[in-house]
Amino acid sequence: MNDYEEKAKEIIEKVFFMNIASMTEKGLPWNTPVYFSYDDRFNFYWYSPYESQHSANINNNPEVFLTIYLPGTGGVYIKAKAQEIEDRSEAERILKIFKRGDTDVNTDPKNYFDKSPLRIYKAVPYETYVATPQTATKYEGLWVDKRIKIRLTKFSV
Repeated sequence: MNDYEEKAKEIIEKVFFMNIASMTEKGLPWNTPVYFSYDDRFNFYWYSPYESQHSANINNNPEVFLTIYLPGTGGVYIKAKAQEIEDRSEAERILKIFKRGDTDVNTDPKNYFDKSPLRIYKAVPYETYVATPQTATKYEGLWVDKRIKIRLTKFSV
């Protein structure tokens, strides 16, 4: 594992909110911040109302772009495919890892199915980049960041 991968993991561990960029049916960009969690394979999870614009976008086009940014440290940029979780046993597994920090998350699966307006979503990355102060270059007194392609690997046990 290289330093860039370590930096990306550090950012993901410290940040609790990510932005999801999706596309409307008309091809317009839509960006939404959400509280998130992740598993040891760096699949990302969040919950949202199924009637929200970004949820509708994901149902029409699963391609999303995630950004996780920690000021002064850098950002992680992720191309992923997203989907709504429809399997209750998978939802139970996800909800066990969902609570991070002091955030109050209801981990009862019944709150994400049937008549509930909330659903759980998953994004599976297929391309990941990191930009940190170490990857930036200076041009005529201005800092210009550079995204470095990385491969996030499973956490060691």
